Order: sequence, then C-alpha cells, then structure tokens
Amino acid sequence: MRLISLFSAFTLLVTQAAAQCAGTDLRPSLAPDVRADIEAAVAATPFPRGNHWQATRGDRQIHLIGTYHFDHPNFAAISARLAPVVTSADRLFVEVTDEASDAFEQQIATDPSLFINQTGPTLADTLSEDLWLALRAALAERGMPAPIAAKMQPWFLSALLSLPPCAMAAMEANEGGLDAILEQTARDAGVPVSGLESPRVVMEMISGMEMDAQLALLAWSLAAQDQVEDVHASLQAMYFDEEHAFLWEFTKTLAKNDALVGDTQLLLASEAASRMLLDTRNLAWIDVIEAAPEDRLVVASGAAHLFGETGLLNQLSQRGYVLERQPF
Repeated sequence: MRLISLFSAFTLLVTQAAAQCAGTDLRPSLAPDVRADIEAAVAATPFPRGNHWQATRGDRQIHLIGTYHFDHPNFAAISARLAPVVTSADRLFVEVTDEASDAFEQQIATDPSLFINQTGPTLADTLSEDLWLALRAALAERGMPAPIAAKMQPWFLSALLSLPPCAMAAMEANEGGLDAILEQTARDAGVPVSGLESPRVVMEMISGMEMDAQLALLAWSLAAQDQVEDVHASLQAMYFDEEHAFLWEFTKTLAKNDALVGDTQLLLASEAASRMLLDTRNLAWIDVIEAAPEDRLVVASGAAHLFGETGLLNQLSQRGYVLERQPF
C-alpha cells in the first residue's frame, strides 16, 4: 500500500503534508493574473469541484467519493458521515483492494524492474549536471543514497519527491487514507469490495512511459523542492476545500517559470501524466462500473478522477445519469 500511495501522490490524485510538517497555503499569494488564468481553466472544466456526488439513472444509484490516500485527522468525522452511504450499498469499488496491493508488493519484492533501471545508462549519465546535483540533494534529504537513486526509474523518483522530507516517517507508517477506511467499513458491514484495476497494470503503464516524458516529470517534481512543504499544505487545503480542478491547474502553474523546467517540457509532462494516469484509467473504470450487476454502488477513488472531460462524473453524465453534489 505504501507503493500505491507513492504512486497516487505522484499523479496528484491526492497529497498530504504530515502533521509534523510546516507549510502555508500558497493560494492567497498567487498573482492576480495567475489566479485569473487558473480560474478560467477551472470554469471551462466539467464538474471541477466536490468530493461526493450521486449519479442516478433509473433504478441505479452510484455514489462517487473523491479520496485522499494518506491518513488525516479530518477523516474520522468524514468517514462517520459517509458510513451510511457505504453500508447501504450493494458493492464498493476502490482503485485497488488491500489484498491486491499486498499481493503486488510480494511480486515486486522478487521483480523490481518496474522501479529500477537494470540496464542502460544511469540517471547520473542521463541528466544534466544541474539536474543531477539537485536530484541527489533532494533524495539525500529523504535517505536515498546517490548510487541507488541513479538506478531508479525517473517516474518513481518523481513520486518520492512529491512528499516533503518531513513526511517520510508518516508515509512509512501510513495505513491508508479515506480509501482504506471506507474499504474496512464496507467489509465490516458485509458489503462486497472490488478493485477498479490491477496495481501491476497501472505500474506497467507508468513505467512504460517514454523516457523523455519521465525525465520531464522528474524535472517538474524537482522544480518545487524549495517550497515543497508549502505546496503540500496548499494541495491538502484544496482537497478539503473540494477544489480539484483548481488543484490540478495550480500544480501545473507552479513549474512553468522554473529554470529547471521549460514550457515545452512541462506540456509534455502534464499531457503524458493526464493522458496515461487519468484519461486512460477513467475510461477503463467506467466500463468496470457500468458492468456491475448491482444497482446501489459506491465508487471511492482519488479525487482527481472526478473532474474533467474524461472524469468519472462527466462520463456518467454522458451515459444518461443525473449528477447531484452531496455533503462530504
């Protein structure tokens, strides 16, 4: 589950600053023109906000809950409010079940090829000197020695860098966020739980991303290291404010003018991440959801899967469901 959580942080589905981390929400300090650009993009996005929605078509009713894959004190009250929704369902869908995550961790213990570059040049050989030095310094703060870092796949290091150093201990102890709580609630009530996907399929998808795109994402992650705690405080606040499209546009804006990331690289990275980690998965998940024989479903997935043209909410709307935002 720790590896799945890292992956989720990397895709910006959810992020967290641990309780011991300091950080300030950066939204109030955004320049007026930057905020205006973000808000214009948000306004053009289908279903840009909301952590809990109900989709209804005939006798079928689907509750969609945008989740956050790390522990947080707020989830005690939130999960209590959502418990009746889960326990009255015929089935709960989560991205990946606990059993599937555990099995996958057993597999990669003997086959780490999804995370480690076992052949070819290392990152020390591939990156510019400035990028390699920045990467070494950032990973050293997280306890990863340079010789190991040099052999890791760039996408995995991007995931690791999305967590501030102060959050690493909390990540190691993480037992899952809202997803895990809702899954346990369902199991305790005898509600069947299914996964929307296989963890290996997802990891193969991202590890198979073209190297140029992976390296651009790595530079994107490095670009925010000087304010990583503030970034995480901001993203956490946006999640609980239920502002997912704003969160997505905000993260893309952060790196645009950084010396380590050019506009072309950023466009490549963001389009690749969005296409592979959101669009492709959303479209696959809709087929799984629609194929379920039950009428009362709950779908708990990372919040970034809700909004946008290919988001779950818009996909259901296009299939004739009526969408209503619900209390979270």
